[in-house]
Amino acid sequence: MRVKTCFMAISLLSSVACASVESTDVRTSGIYASFEAKGANDGTTKVHAELTVGENSNTYLDLTGEDTLTATQGDESKSMSRNNLGSIVWYESVFSTNEEGTTFNIAFERGEDENAPNSEVSLPAPFDLTVPTEGDEFSMSADKITVAWNNITDDPMTLLVSGNCFYGITENIVTDQGVFVIEAARLEPIDPTTGDMCTATLTLTRERDGEIDEAYGEGGRFKGRQVRTVTITVAP
Repeated sequence: MRVKTCFMAISLLSSVACASVESTDVRTSGIYASFEAKGANDGTTKVHAELTVGENSNTYLDLTGEDTLTATQGDESKSMSRNNLGSIVWYESVFSTNEEGTTFNIAFERGEDENAPNSEVSLPAPFDLTVPTEGDEFSMSADKITVAWNNITDDPMTLLVSGNCFYGITENIVTDQGVFVIEAARLEPIDPTTGDMCTATLTLTRERDGEIDEAYGEGGRFKGRQVRTVTITVAP
């Protein structure tokens, strides 16, 4: 078995070790599949696949031999392209639709072991972020941040607010009402003495669960998502 390793720093005080192995050295029964179909506001969907040696693993499969990943939407099939960051390996294809109910399949075909051809997900409905707008300014100490969007559905949503001058927050939106209000004071400044302005990114995600082929012995997940972002300015 050939193993490549990497050691990625994620902060001044912590780090994550990772590795990659040739896929032909791992049986399908020992693989965890992490798949995503992510619709964007430009009308496209990116299909993303990661295979690891077990769940919550930092050991990624690098496809070798006759092993292939193929993404399919309707009558269009695409061989998924390899990407890597050090030993973190993933595979992607892009399709020119993001419509609600569009179904995507990822097939893992193998030369020497059990195939896993039947992982599938459908996209939730696309939407537009209408409030706030790009570049709007807010104060952490005084303002509320109202987030609004169109095309309300029953699918769950998640709002992530991140920036480099405050501690980020995540909100799970169980009931979609097309609006969510954040108390800006919840954005706790990392250093309240600076008074500096900084940018913040609001990421709103609508999500739907799909199905993973039963051949993956370690299980997995296939998420259909619509993701929209907007950048604002905040001050302590």
